[in-house]
Amino acid sequence: MALLPAQQRSIETAKYDGRGPKTEYRIQGHPGLVLIVGKPKADARSTKRWKYDYSATRNGKRTTRKKNIGVFPVTTLAMAQRQAMALRERVALGVDVVAEEQAQKRTAATQIFEAFVDAYLDARRKDLIASFDEMTRALKRDAVPALGHVRTADIKRQDIEAVLDKIAERGRHSMARHVLGYLKSAWNY
Repeated sequence: MALLPAQQRSIETAKYDGRGPKTEYRIQGHPGLVLIVGKPKADARSTKRWKYDYSATRNGKRTTRKKNIGVFPVTTLAMAQRQAMALRERVALGVDVVAEEQAQKRTAATQIFEAFVDAYLDARRKDLIASFDEMTRALKRDAVPALGHVRTADIKRQDIEAVLDKIAERGRHSMARHVLGYLKSAWNY
């Protein structure tokens, strides 16, 4: 695995090396922070994403774990560095962040939608400073009234489409796209 300097220009110019499905670069000065450059698609562009690698001991066995952080350039170098530092602190305290995330996903499947949205917003409050208020208003105004009582595991594509159609019927097509993005973000988180 190659080493990249922790500079924006280095991240922007990182290339796929031609071997395997991806090329991984460790970021100098940030233990565990990795930039993955995917094999170029037909348009000759590669996707770049961030992950955090760490070791965890489970049932007496040491294993390597990988936590996805985000996609570059949406998740900038500075954002990835902050998230990696926060993850490193939690891992140092003995937390297996991947196992914790998996447990949260299992719990989320049994939650009703309103509790799921509240938990997501609480978790993302510090990360989404600029768009947090808008996201909260949109989800609470449009999605929660329609789906709030339904378990997240029982929500189907048609249910989401019905919410988006109601928004579009008010002539708010842009807001419908935003709400769809917010819902995708919540489920991906």
